[in-house]
Amino acid sequence: MKRFLIQSFIFLSIAVGLIAIVTVVMDAYIVRKASFKCRADAKYVVLGNSHPEQAYNDSLLDHFQNLAQAAETYLYTFIKAKEIFEQNKQIETVFIEFSNTDLLPEWNKWIWGSAVLSWRYPIYSPFMGMEENKVLLLNNFSGVNNCLPLSLKDNAIRVVHHDLDYSNEMGGFVYNTREKVDSFLEHDNLKENFERVRKNQDHISSYNVVYLTKLVQYLKEKHKRVILIRSPLHRSYPGLGNEAEYEKILHTAFVGVEYLDFNAFPLANADYVDLEHLNFRGARKFSLWFNQLLKEGLLDKENKQQFIEERIKEVRM
Repeated sequence: MKRFLIQSFIFLSIAVGLIAIVTVVMDAYIVRKASFKCRADAKYVVLGNSHPEQAYNDSLLDHFQNLAQAAETYLYTFIKAKEIFEQNKQIETVFIEFSNTDLLPEWNKWIWGSAVLSWRYPIYSPFMGMEENKVLLLNNFSGVNNCLPLSLKDNAIRVVHHDLDYSNEMGGFVYNTREKVDSFLEHDNLKENFERVRKNQDHISSYNVVYLTKLVQYLKEKHKRVILIRSPLHRSYPGLGNEAEYEKILHTAFVGVEYLDFNAFPLANADYVDLEHLNFRGARKFSLWFNQLLKEGLLDKENKQQFIEERIKEVRM
């Protein structure tokens, strides 16, 4: 029995060692060969979650590419960005969505929740650093452990089929035709939810803020112009309840980082999917207006926010 246990232990150790070696070699190959190429004419890009994903119709924006993706937290944006900006020297300015939503504690589940890991971990594991792996392991060890066989299988298939073009994994504009704001306004407990967020606004997704800070720092080191933005949100969106904490973090953690606030851009209920996302109509209106601002030299203005507010007043007239 003792001999059997020793042999089993040796066998398992060899098997685990071989799998580890194969994984390291395969990941190194993927990192070396992976393509994260953007359009050659893209001088501007936007990063973030579903808010910018559905707000910036890059077919209506000059020299602009939308790289945002639904439910993407800054940890994954950071990993993705390191690959994108190594391969796309033509990008000059990076807009990063930072809104009230990004502080909500619910975002933690989008970093290490098991459902998210099963989707994102196989894609991003070859590109993860030790710190990112540590965050995931400390917060959901079993979730990461369960993803390892899936990650190994998916990445082996990529290598065998030479499928190392990650352009479809980088994000992009989503043309959403839904229109449900009126339903939310009638049936949701908006005031109660607003108060809940307001009273608990000191409970935030700190990891999201940490990785946004890392992302901004990385891009500055790459000599990219970094601009935080807040895209339009419906005035009844309960997430605005943490505005005081949002302003505090904006003016402490991101001192010296450019910031443009488009939250007050006027849109009708029919221009929203829900209280925090634009549909295709809202995206068209906002994107055309934003493109015009860029043409008028928004980024060269001494007081950019004042210029934005003046243009918003014109839209309202």
